[in-house]
Amino acid sequence: MVTIFNDITQNLVPINWMNQSDFSRHPKLTQNLKSWLYETALLTTRLKQCAQNFQLKVLKETYGQQSFLLSDLPITDNNYIREIMMLSDNEPCLLGQTTIPEETFKHNGWLANLGAQGLGEAMANLPNVSRSAFNFSFCVSKHPLLKQYGVNPPAKEGVKLWVRRSSFSIESRPLWVVEIFLPKIYELR
Repeated sequence: MVTIFNDITQNLVPINWMNQSDFSRHPKLTQNLKSWLYETALLTTRLKQCAQNFQLKVLKETYGQQSFLLSDLPITDNNYIREIMMLSDNEPCLLGQTTIPEETFKHNGWLANLGAQGLGEAMANLPNVSRSAFNFSFCVSKHPLLKQYGVNPPAKEGVKLWVRRSSFSIESRPLWVVEIFLPKIYELR
């Protein structure tokens, strides 16, 4: 199964996940970017506040194996995978991928009907939902596939696209979220 995330990140071998305390090794991270990466509230809400025109586009919904970015985790082979793009004033600012194991999906059928609603918004008022700490990594910002989705690479050479992942538990049933922060988000406050 080909996914946008796998296409963009498959050449990152090995992927080096880090936690927030490891950011001291990356002194060039701006406070603004850190605030996006560390955001524990709904990114959808924050992006809506930054944009005159916010949009969430569903890029792909399919069944398949876990994403390359989750390959180090013990996840079953049959998952529902949803990939989205969030846009601020018609410019892509975030790619998101949700991986939902079959068992979690069976007990939470509403996940198939999210449409243009963000996952976080849908889960915000559910009881018995918890989220793990974030892991972080980065990938190259000039991947040719990004241009196909309207992402303009940054003018500066060597700019990284930061990636974060976390897991959620809905009544003890897991799902995983991976987000790639695109260059536009670096401009938003």
